[in-house]
Amino acid sequence: MAHSGTASPGHQPFHYVTFSDPLPDVAEKIFSHCIFDGRYLLRLGAVNKSWRKLVTTNAELWKGINAARFGADADPPARVPAQPATAIPGWCFFAGLDSSGDDCSAPEDANGNLHPTDLAARAEQLGAIAFNTQGSIKAALMPISRWKRNSYVPGEGMYVREEAVARVLGAPLPAPLPKSAESQVRPPDFPGWVFYHLMDSPGGDIRHPANGDTNFTSTCSTLEELAEVASRLPGCVAFNTSGCLKHRLQLQINWRLYGGSCSWCGLYVREDVVEASKLRKPKDGRLDPILRYFQLEKTRLLAARDVDVSWLNGKHLMRIPDPAPTETDGWGPEPVEVVKLSHVCWLELTGRFNGIG
Repeated sequence: MAHSGTASPGHQPFHYVTFSDPLPDVAEKIFSHCIFDGRYLLRLGAVNKSWRKLVTTNAELWKGINAARFGADADPPARVPAQPATAIPGWCFFAGLDSSGDDCSAPEDANGNLHPTDLAARAEQLGAIAFNTQGSIKAALMPISRWKRNSYVPGEGMYVREEAVARVLGAPLPAPLPKSAESQVRPPDFPGWVFYHLMDSPGGDIRHPANGDTNFTSTCSTLEELAEVASRLPGCVAFNTSGCLKHRLQLQINWRLYGGSCSWCGLYVREDVVEASKLRKPKDGRLDPILRYFQLEKTRLLAARDVDVSWLNGKHLMRIPDPAPTETDGWGPEPVEVVKLSHVCWLELTGRFNGIG
């Protein structure tokens, strides 16, 4: 409720606004803090007509909310396949590993050119001992026991001079690399697990029992080893390609697009958990787009992705061609149909609408 009054002589009349009369910039800041919690948005939409209108019909705010929740960017970043490492004469490759510090050249110095052969040529010019695939060139290395694994992505890791492996590290040469290898769009499948490409469920990470880390990269040298540990660990329901094992999953509408530009990433969920939780299975590498959109007058809301609608019989509720196909939402092509309410005396929605008042 807004109030105004008469101020004393020489002062301007006062006017203040309460929570029930939202200012757009204030509302936008509130939304930015609760976009991943549908319960707050639901309560906001129930405050009064002003908040309900702001939650359901403000196209720009809703677009921003969905961009954050579903990765619905107007121009989603391109995803490139993982390119496995190839042999460079005079250099050995250590997959997924890195030695911190002792850099003599930073990634910015490469001017965007991170091709391994070009990085090797620059390392030769600098007389460096190693370089990683992120573009850091190193004048020295830590003992190999202190190296850390930071990736399972094929082709990511560190190249070390052959002559330095035995002389400096006191280690045997790793297996030689092939002269060429095919790029990989996505990780492998594992029996007993359903893979959701490019997806992740925030939080719920299991801490490593030995060191307390939120991932298991310190003891699992490959994704296959990670899958084996996940299969044996009681209470593990999922794991992702970053090495995180999870004891719980978010609601599917709160999953997010994986960060980064590489397409070699995603989330593995136990098959029995997928069935028990009635999770929508991936379709052509993406979530099933059925019921992703729901029409509210002229507003199309990205909120019905995971609900089942009663009386979807062509009379009370019906599927119709999408009347306003616009931008893609980060999952691929727009669905060709939406659900429209035609005539109904009662309506039951089995599921949760996060973010709708």
